[in-house]
Amino acid sequence: MAAPHVTAPDPEPAATSPAPAPPPAAAPVTPAPIPPAAADWNLKFNAPDSLPYKQQKMISLVIETNHPVGAEVFGADHPGQVMGDKIAKFPFAVATLTVTDGVAGVVAESPPCQQVTPDVNPQWDWGVTATTDQPFKLRLEVDQVSACTGSPAIRQEVKDYPIVVNAAWWQKALIWGLDVKTFLLAAFAFIVAAGGAVAALRAMLSNKGK
Repeated sequence: MAAPHVTAPDPEPAATSPAPAPPPAAAPVTPAPIPPAAADWNLKFNAPDSLPYKQQKMISLVIETNHPVGAEVFGADHPGQVMGDKIAKFPFAVATLTVTDGVAGVVAESPPCQQVTPDVNPQWDWGVTATTDQPFKLRLEVDQVSACTGSPAIRQEVKDYPIVVNAAWWQKALIWGLDVKTFLLAAFAFIVAAGGAVAALRAMLSNKGK
């Protein structure tokens, strides 16, 4: 009789290690905020408080857009401190310099209306000459316009500053109405009289010592 067939039991499955946990999800990266564009342009101009008599000096105004204003803009012929201010952005600007009190000569050396873009710094220049020895006042005005012609202006900046005139004594004498010949004669007579007074004083002191 044949021996009964015995089936071997299936082997137990090998123990397996647990699957690794998935890495934690990376935190979302928040991009750095883009700094907002500047809301204003920088405004720079020289503001003298005194000017020499009969000598032209320059006053300049620059709207500093995306290009820094160099020191060469305000040279030796630009007296006074360079002042700074902020001004709203706009496509065109009209700048004027006028005498509001007193007498002086102002000559514009640039067009009053200029376009304002990030590519260039618009600049205005005026030659100012004190024509008397009396103080006067200057007014600097900047207006916003959408076009150089037929556009209403919006006042952006007004600066007033008094100017003292530096004049030598002989210049003052000429300003007061003496012509050159009369002035020279008066100066000569003064020198002669002064010399005579000195000589008389010396003679008197000499006689006293005897």
